[in-house]
Amino acid sequence: MFTQGQPAPWALWATQLIALAGIGVGVGFTLVPSMPHMLHGLRAAGISNASEAAAGLFNFAYNAGECLGPLLGGVLTAALGFQMASVAVAAATAVLLMVVLLVPSHPHWRGIV
Repeated sequence: MFTQGQPAPWALWATQLIALAGIGVGVGFTLVPSMPHMLHGLRAAGISNASEAAAGLFNFAYNAGECLGPLLGGVLTAALGFQMASVAVAAATAVLLMVVLLVPSHPHWRGIV
């Protein structure tokens, strides 16, 4: 039924479920601290309905990423091939990591971020 060296179909499903659960945990780690920071920034800007505005901004950004991510991934894969598209995504992630690590330590952002 299965050739030797080929994973069983249940193993592929299990791997995908574990990976999706890991992605969900990662998203959760970003959601928890982002909402209080968004509320603080909106209130500091004088927005009266900060809770509604924060929820709207967050949902817009999240859903825009959900729509644009696969589109850009497909364009990159078609243009560069899967291996180079993966390298490009890894490089963009590394740049974003540097921004996340360096921006809060800048004196301008202390007490804001």
